[in-house]
Amino acid sequence: MIPDNIVYHNNVKTSEVLIYIGRKKHDLLEKKLQFLISAFLDLSGSVDIYYEYHFGIIGVDETMTIGEIALC
Repeated sequence: MIPDNIVYHNNVKTSEVLIYIGRKKHDLLEKKLQFLISAFLDLSGSVDIYYEYHFGIIGVDETMTIGEIALC
């Protein structure tokens, strides 16, 4: 339903899932994500969605480009 996304599971906070979409946020995309989250993820956990910009991962140079990372 949403090609080229990346889903991360937090190994420290095991109830947390991070999703990188890689495109701009819009209504249809949000509706698809909400359906997928409600259908396939445990309701007790938290989900953080990153649309256009990836979050930085220390040690992974591709995710640490200034101007292209999400600031939380």
